[in-house]
Amino acid sequence: MQQTLFLGNEYGVSWAAETSYDKLHDKLTSSQAGRALRSFTEPVISAKLWATKPQARWDMLLDTIEPKLTARSDRELFEPVRAFTGTPDKLPSDSKIARLTEAPRARRVVRRTKKN
Repeated sequence: MQQTLFLGNEYGVSWAAETSYDKLHDKLTSSQAGRALRSFTEPVISAKLWATKPQARWDMLLDTIEPKLTARSDRELFEPVRAFTGTPDKLPSDSKIARLTEAPRARRVVRRTKKN
């Protein structure tokens, strides 16, 4: 929901809310940034990315989350998303990007020792 509001619509974003959106994005964790990066796969987000103003906001989002992406799978996806030459609404149709969004995310495994 937050990405939907942040991207706005073809007319722009509420100027009164823009500062709040920016503050929220500044506080994203690495995991949340990874989900924000993949938000283009959601139909409601992709549907916004055909318009010029949401495209500019998408670029701002990528700038904000780039330093927060620490998982290898996020970094591997970020590079082709950033280099994509089409409009962002077409990102899901790129075969390499689609494959990378489906790749399982790295998970940390915590093992417990049994008590005897």
